[in-house]
Amino acid sequence: MNKHSLTDDNYYQDTKYLSNSTVSEYMECSARAEAKRKGEWKDEGFKLPFAMGHFFESLLNGDSKRVIESAEFKDQLCNANNVTENANAIKCRAMYARCSENDLFMRFNTGLNEQIFTGEIHGVLFRIKVDIVNIANGFFTDTKSSKATLKTCINEDGEIALDYEDFDWKDGKKRPFYEHFDYIMQLAIYQEILRQNFDVLLQPILNVASKVKPFRYQTLFIDKHDERLSDKIELLGEYIEYIESMRAGTIEPTRCEESTCEYCNQTFNPELPIVI
Repeated sequence: MNKHSLTDDNYYQDTKYLSNSTVSEYMECSARAEAKRKGEWKDEGFKLPFAMGHFFESLLNGDSKRVIESAEFKDQLCNANNVTENANAIKCRAMYARCSENDLFMRFNTGLNEQIFTGEIHGVLFRIKVDIVNIANGFFTDTKSSKATLKTCINEDGEIALDYEDFDWKDGKKRPFYEHFDYIMQLAIYQEILRQNFDVLLQPILNVASKVKPFRYQTLFIDKHDERLSDKIELLGEYIEYIESMRAGTIEPTRCEESTCEYCNQTFNPELPIVI
């Protein structure tokens, strides 16, 4: 197993290692990612989903008291008195109440919790923090709380499948929510780093609970040998080259100028008028 000095306290502050979230940030808005790396920007807008995700996972793992009382999450999960749980925490409990009764969901919630591992991909250091690792049974699980509804449908082959979510796709086409959030890239990174640490190819599992009533939940499976996983690692090489060039100052970061980007909205400073 690879040695490292990462802990729960310094994991998210580290800039030595790349991570799935770091790569995603650069591909979404490299200007925001660079400003964040240099300490010039903090992503305040991600506090609530981050807090809810942690609290939901802590309910599954029996560690909810520590999370809800932590200074990092209390403002997002408690009312103004910092004592009673607010609507966000109550929603997480409702999500937990539903999925915790399902044998399939809970079967893949057994193993080592919140484990940190490091490795190298395309010659660059990576870090991962895995929700569940179960070497004995050959799988790892990433737990998600999602705004996806997780509705199902009958596909062309007569099988139960996930319905496509109505997210805001630039090309107007609908896709499964796991493509919208590029969860397969995350699973591919986790699988590769775990392979380097344990010398075994583990089965990726996604345990997903919806934050939308009636709080549906699903356990998603992608075969551990699926070509989509290896394709993502290959694509990651292109992303890494782009990110490393930017960090070295070879190329300039680019603003995404998306209406949902808090960084681009707050640092918007037009120099020329728009012709109408």
